[in-house]
Amino acid sequence: LPSAAADDLPVGPGERFPEWDPARQCLRADRVSAQAYRARDGAAPPCTLAPALRAQAARIRRRLEVQRAAPRWQHGLPDGEDLDLDAFVRHRGAPNGRGAVFQRRERSTHELATLLLADLSLSTDAHANDTQRVIDVIRDALHVFGEALAGSGDAFSVLGFSSVRRQLRLHELKGFDERW
Repeated sequence: LPSAAADDLPVGPGERFPEWDPARQCLRADRVSAQAYRARDGAAPPCTLAPALRAQAARIRRRLEVQRAAPRWQHGLPDGEDLDLDAFVRHRGAPNGRGAVFQRRERSTHELATLLLADLSLSTDAHANDTQRVIDVIRDALHVFGEALAGSGDAFSVLGFSSVRRQLRLHELKGFDERW
C-alpha cells in the first residue's frame, strides 16, 4: 500500500460486511471492511491512447451508436402493427383486464449507464503475455471503453478495487458526474 501522504483520500468512514467462513460453514459478521477512496486532485496525469487503441475505441463507439439508434419493440399497446402474444395471453387469462394486446417498433431515447469495475490488486502485476502485464491490459481496456462510452454520450463510472487480507479498497477513478 502507498504511504499515507501518497495514498488516495478516503471517502466516508467505510463499512463492515459479513464473510462466509468455509471452515466453520457459517457467515461471520463484520469480517471484511470496505473503504471507498478518491484520487487526490491532480494525481492522475493526462493519458493518450495508442493509435490501435483509438481505432478500437472508435469501432466500439460506432457499435454503441448503432445500438442506440435501433428501434425497439413497445409492448402492451392498445393499437399497433403486430399482436403482442404475451399481453394477449395475460388479457385472455384475466378477461376484465385492459385490451392493450398490440406491439410496434418505435425509436425511443436509449440511455446506457455503465459501471466499469477493474481489478487493481497486486496479482495484476503478472505478465499476460511476453510484452504486457495484466494491469497494462486492464488499463488499455478501461481507456478503450472510456473513450467509446464518452463518445456515445452515455453516463459511466470507473471503479478499481484491491484488497489486502480482509480490507477491500474501492477507488473511484471516474464518477458518473465527471467528464472523461
